[in-house]
Amino acid sequence: MFQTSLWTFVTRGRALENEILIALVVLVVCYYLQAAWRGRNLPPGPYGLPIVGYLPFLSDPLWDLHKLGEKYGDIFCFKMGSQTVVVLHGVEAIKEALSRPEFLGRPPIGPLKLFNENSAFFMDDVHKWREQRRFVVQSMKDLGLGKTQIEGEIMVRND
Repeated sequence: MFQTSLWTFVTRGRALENEILIALVVLVVCYYLQAAWRGRNLPPGPYGLPIVGYLPFLSDPLWDLHKLGEKYGDIFCFKMGSQTVVVLHGVEAIKEALSRPEFLGRPPIGPLKLFNENSAFFMDDVHKWREQRRFVVQSMKDLGLGKTQIEGEIMVRND
């Protein structure tokens, strides 16, 4: 009787180990399928680990990013934690990207999200910034700021 209960305990334990192993394999496969599905419109790049991404492999970030640029080309991406990072490697890729209006804004990251709506210092909307700048410049002109004293003297002497 003791042998049969011990045998059931051992086989049940192995079944549990097998179930855990199968669950882990399914989770890893699902993670990589999801990453492949999300990244099909992204540039090529290295795969990372599930939670930390490629972060543990960046011992010397400048040199490692340079090596990745040589391997994957001027535009590549990887995961840093849960964020997907797109890297521009090369002067031509950077010039082309910065000449496009889509790259004028700032990404809403960290504590900047708190100030992004109402603060001009952390604003990412270029059109809103231009509108506020025009308003401030026009208000300053209306108040007389920006006009020199000489303009007034010239107008008085011409009359």
